[in-house]
Amino acid sequence: MTKIYKINMRFTFKNIVKVLTIPITLLLVYFSLLAAWKLLGLPSDNKIIEIIFNFVDHYGLIIVFFAAIIEGLLLVGNYFPGGAVIFIGVISAVGDIPRAITVVLVVCVSFFISYTINYYLGKYGWYKLFVKFGLQSTLNSMQKKLSKHVFSAILSSYWLPNLAAVCSTVAGIIRIPLKEFLIQSTIGLVAWNIFWGVFAYIAGDALLNLDLVYIFLIFSMWCILILGKVFIFDRKSGAEK
Repeated sequence: MTKIYKINMRFTFKNIVKVLTIPITLLLVYFSLLAAWKLLGLPSDNKIIEIIFNFVDHYGLIIVFFAAIIEGLLLVGNYFPGGAVIFIGVISAVGDIPRAITVVLVVCVSFFISYTINYYLGKYGWYKLFVKFGLQSTLNSMQKKLSKHVFSAILSSYWLPNLAAVCSTVAGIIRIPLKEFLIQSTIGLVAWNIFWGVFAYIAGDALLNLDLVYIFLIFSMWCILILGKVFIFDRKSGAEK
């Protein structure tokens, strides 16, 4: 569940660590896996990359298509590594811009299908089957955001498929007109898929090759964006209100 930080949060070391929990955790997980990889003497990164690329080339975009659909579905996507398959699909196209664009387009179509399914799950009450898994508070929080401003809620949620799944489901629950939802949802998913597609195309190969300079650069940029949002943008918005 996405954390909501108080507008008056003070710029202290404790609060900085608190808002940077996700990137710090991912960085620690990355280095833990790297250390385990080296200690166990597993195949080199070049060999692994070769295996991955051969897999994607063999099965083609159809794997990316279905993986992205599952990734975008409410709750189901939480337990399926669709994001990794999509990431690999884009990286496999490094050096081939037309193929990379094709992968991003396929993912856009897949997410469009997923989020439309989620919309109907919400509209017809089928989402209640998933409430027992602890989704109620997340759905309530998203409903507050969507009730205030639909498009800004979509844009701020669609950066992550799991959040987008909740957002699209709630859009159905509160009966946002289908046409309005589809238009705004398409804008949000296309914008974010282009962003992540470019990111994976540029930095993905370096990440697979364990380029530490790139990793620290990405980590630093991510932290700066989070800190700027929480301690500057959010506090300024709160003061204006």
